Amino acid sequence: MRPFAMKTYESLGRRINWWSVADTSGEGMPIVFLHAFPLNSEMWGPQVALRQDGIELFAYDIFGFGGSDAASKADDYTIEALISDVHNFIRDVVKRPAVICGLSLGSYIALRAALADEDDIAGLVLASVGAGSDEPEKFRKEIDECAATYEDHGIEAFLTSLFEDPSFGDARKLGPATFDRMVRSNPRDGVVLTARHILAPRTPVSSLTQGLRALKAPTLILVGRKDVECLDPAAFLVRNIPTSTLEIFEGCGHFINMEKTDLFNSKISEFVRGIKDDPARMSSRRMVSE
Repeated sequence: MRPFAMKTYESLGRRINWWSVADTSGEGMPIVFLHAFPLNSEMWGPQVALRQDGIELFAYDIFGFGGSDAASKADDYTIEALISDVHNFIRDVVKRPAVICGLSLGSYIALRAALADEDDIAGLVLASVGAGSDEPEKFRKEIDECAATYEDHGIEAFLTSLFEDPSFGDARKLGPATFDRMVRSNPRDGVVLTARHILAPRTPVSSLTQGLRALKAPTLILVGRKDVECLDPAAFLVRNIPTSTLEIFEGCGHFINMEKTDLFNSKISEFVRGIKDDPARMSSRRMVSE
């Protein structure tokens, strides 16, 4: 179930579903959480405990997922639109600079949003970042097969194929009903078209070197030791983002926020404390509201 009642706002003329939890002091650092494919913002329920650590939580369903709008036209699914959604959400809803925390697809969106504009970003938490399409043809074929499974054989076959991957399956074992409910709650068009038009053609992190080296936002990179496909991208990012640190979670797969909740939350809290202790960093962040 969703941690709290959902609200809505509009970005690019599309309705986006979101929820928030104020910290216990009422003066906390805002963090915007971006969910993984093919889940929704419910996956961040285990992070609600962070409100005790001076953190105000915001999370929303990415376009095409959960209760947010979806579309049946491929042209409506672009990484550029998802990047705009991040900055619009911070400007219109959060209304002050925020840390962005993403996992998997969410972390890729967070990274691309920071590369596009850092002015409203106080920090980045990049969890379980995939490499992207270093081998474009092979990668696109795999993603297309995944989408075709859903189209041709339905949600049950899609769930079976998705969680055959051990790095996904380990987390699902913690709460199969929760995982299945999240996937089932997403519009089919949103899942299929996001897979084909955002996941499959995404620019690999190895092609972002120039932008990565120019990033100034404090960056925490998190990855599970058993999440084999995300280990090399994490190592690449920490080598190329000057302000970054890397933490590897032993015995953990892809969904580290659910598999190792206490450790994940403690790393987030520690990271946020470091940002709060650097007033110069915070005063250098500016936002332009129109």
